[in-house]
Amino acid sequence: MSDDTSDYPDPTEPSAQPAQPSAEPGSETAQPVTLGMANTASTAITEVDPEFKKEGLKKIRAIVDGNGVNGEDVKEVHFEGGTLQFLANTKLQFRFKTLERVEAGKRPGKQLPSPKAIHEEIAKQEQKITHRADVVKQVQTYIAEERKDMGYGLDGQMIKLPFLYTDYVFYEACKNCVAKGHVQCKRCHGQGYEMCTQCHGQGLDVCPQCNGSQFIQGPNGRQQCPRCFGRGKTSCSLCNERRKIQCRVCKTKGTTQCTVCSGHAWNTHFYRLEIDAMPSFDFDRSNIKDRVGDVIDDLGPDLITKGHAQAKVIYKEQNEKQSEDKRDFITVPYVVQVPFGELRYKIGEETYGTLLFGYNCALYHLPDLLDKLLKTPIKRLQEAAENRGNVAEKIQKCAQFRTLRGALLASSRYPLKKAAKKIKMDNPQGLRNETIKQITLHADRALKNITRKPRKQGFYIAIALMALIFGVYFAAGIHGMIAAAIPDQLIQLGVDIAVLGLTLTGAFYLVKFMSRHAMKQALGDILSGGNAKLPMPKLGKTAERLTYIAPGLYLLALEASVHLATAPWWYMQLRGMITGAI
Repeated sequence: MSDDTSDYPDPTEPSAQPAQPSAEPGSETAQPVTLGMANTASTAITEVDPEFKKEGLKKIRAIVDGNGVNGEDVKEVHFEGGTLQFLANTKLQFRFKTLERVEAGKRPGKQLPSPKAIHEEIAKQEQKITHRADVVKQVQTYIAEERKDMGYGLDGQMIKLPFLYTDYVFYEACKNCVAKGHVQCKRCHGQGYEMCTQCHGQGLDVCPQCNGSQFIQGPNGRQQCPRCFGRGKTSCSLCNERRKIQCRVCKTKGTTQCTVCSGHAWNTHFYRLEIDAMPSFDFDRSNIKDRVGDVIDDLGPDLITKGHAQAKVIYKEQNEKQSEDKRDFITVPYVVQVPFGELRYKIGEETYGTLLFGYNCALYHLPDLLDKLLKTPIKRLQEAAENRGNVAEKIQKCAQFRTLRGALLASSRYPLKKAAKKIKMDNPQGLRNETIKQITLHADRALKNITRKPRKQGFYIAIALMALIFGVYFAAGIHGMIAAAIPDQLIQLGVDIAVLGLTLTGAFYLVKFMSRHAMKQALGDILSGGNAKLPMPKLGKTAERLTYIAPGLYLLALEASVHLATAPWWYMQLRGMITGAI
């Protein structure tokens, strides 16, 4: 952000006024307008760009266009608007927190001679940190340039200021190892060796040949053990009679790494002074219209992050007196500029009002226009859902309305929840959520009424075709010809499974095509928007029933092939295992 504040008021001065936009060379100076809001020390109203109103009217026309109303039929009745400039500020109350810990080795940081000296230094920093002009400027610059929300509208949400963190350290020789980095091995007590764990310090093991009896049974009777020569013991295979072995912990060193300092011989008493800011936001809305002020309040930081308004931080250098003042906060003042306007317009004989707000020209307090415009078509769609009268004719009439046509398309393609989300995405304003749920449910049921008969016909035809295909494949010798051509049994099994899967898939598409054909005959090109291809309708429970019936028909065909001696090898083995178990 620029440091130039010549165009912005000083909020600390009683006579401060938000800057007025400069006029173009050769033109008349822009005069403030009030629009029911007083130009005061904290607010001012100037004229709004004429395109702002046009953009708002364009958005309203886009909402109603194609829903029984031509967008151009929306006529402006009255517009009153302006560009609001107001002062706001975020007060950053500093929060100080000191983290203490001990770390092994010497860690980087500002070194002081003792923990007491560190605590005293931290106390000094807490007292003077907010009095430093460079800190104030650094914080303001960070808020204005690094944060997308510029700190605007934040209230009670901690702001991290990592660039103000300071690390202090005090180095202390490790008391555990006396600054050596290592200590006596506890396992071997510094000897480097320990008692042999196999012979327990005796140096001998029981003779494995005579098991300590000193004699064995030979060909000529009892004789002296040739391995231990009658001693009953042999040298320990682990220590070779040395009675000691290498210490398993220190490996003959006699010392181990100090666990307190991790071998560094020094420990660091580490102190981190964290300085964060707790913001409290405020702006004077006493001279701002209620509806405009409510939107500003509701948006909070989104007013800036989503581009509704433009804000600039007012940089102000501290003078010597201000630097000496006792305080633990920094104020970040803003000049905020946002266009708004109250637009009244007519649709037919009805007059409506809407608030246009922000550089995005967002629509607020928009009435439920589509609920009113679509009241009769929605009732007609409900009748179609209840299967009253000529369903196809009613759907055709409903599809003449853009929103309902989109709802019918979404309901034909997606499950109910996803269809409702699609309708909401296509109609984000002007339609209540409850109305969207009703439209989605009615559209789904109405389309099912159109496709109910062809789905039922397709279901029975699919069953007959599946039974025929499975019967011909196994009983008419097709499977036998494939088996003769492909000797690999695993490939034969794969082909048999593929026949089941492909046949079931074909049954699904048969029912879908019959349903779509019925929709096309009943609705023509209305739902496809002139495109000859309608989306494949949903099958619902018909698909579940086909999924259950197809394996049954497949099994019946296999059982019939057993009696005709054409059954596949894998089924005969499976059948034998089942019958044998029974």
